[in-house]
Amino acid sequence: MVKQSILEKVDGLNERHVRFCLEYIVDLVGRQAAIRAGYSEDAASHTAWKILNLPEAQAYIQKLLEEKANRTKATADKVISELYHLVSFDPVSILSEDGCLIKDMRSMPAATRKCIAAVDIQETFEGTGDNRVWTGYIKKIKFWDKTKALEMLGKHHKLITDRLEASAPDGGPLLAPAFIIEPVRALQAVEQPNPAS
Repeated sequence: MVKQSILEKVDGLNERHVRFCLEYIVDLVGRQAAIRAGYSEDAASHTAWKILNLPEAQAYIQKLLEEKANRTKATADKVISELYHLVSFDPVSILSEDGCLIKDMRSMPAATRKCIAAVDIQETFEGTGDNRVWTGYIKKIKFWDKTKALEMLGKHHKLITDRLEASAPDGGPLLAPAFIIEPVRALQAVEQPNPAS
């Protein structure tokens, strides 16, 4: 829970709203943020919904998320850049000139090292007991999943989508007939959060 002494004043939000916003950016789960901010568990979902719909709360949460991104340096550009490194990585770049040996990790560029998920080095021997002789190393390199990186980039650029987006010929929204809309509205009215508290 966020300590009260660090709460700042935000126009349009009371102290509990500010506390909720600070708690919300921890895990982006409204109900849990409301509970941690001191709201009743019974009404936490509805309270979170109400606060998240306040323009002042939305602006403050956006500001907090931007500050958090700056602190962690996890910007969208950086994430996309890292994904591009993974999909464009050439494994040959880690081999020595003769193509047989793996270069020393310290001599590899940082972008190349970041593409490596794990390194497993095993010594090999022949013989047993006093006749045991060291024969070399087996080096196994595991790279980050290129397929997953491609999928993530494809989704970012909307080349791969999880849902179908449709529009009318003029680019506007599709209008559903009334026999579809009315039952949906009735269900939405039933599913509205309980406004208690």
